[in-house]
Amino acid sequence: MLYNFRPQFENSIRDGVKTQTIRANGKRRHPSKGEKLQLYTGLRSSKAKKIRDAVCVGSMICHIRKDGISLLIDVDDLDRFAQQDGFTDFAQLRDFFLNTYGLPFRGRLIMWK
Repeated sequence: MLYNFRPQFENSIRDGVKTQTIRANGKRRHPSKGEKLQLYTGLRSSKAKKIRDAVCVGSMICHIRKDGISLLIDVDDLDRFAQQDGFTDFAQLRDFFLNTYGLPFRGRLIMWK
């Protein structure tokens, strides 16, 4: 399964710091545990570049609110969760989703190794 990322996340994905992504629900299905992932930047352009291959280790429903994140349970360490998604802290993640999709956001968390 292919996933495209903004250039700002390329180094943290390559370095193994970003080990998850949160995606909106849509027509496309999300991966299941054990499924192979190909992580890219610049897809559908002449600058397309593969960042790395990965394997999905989990996928679950994710809700982002102004005051927190809910998976099957509430996330206790919001800053650590945000860092695993390539952001500095929860405030930066929240502002990104607020400005890009609006809050509350409902989507899917996909994790890899």
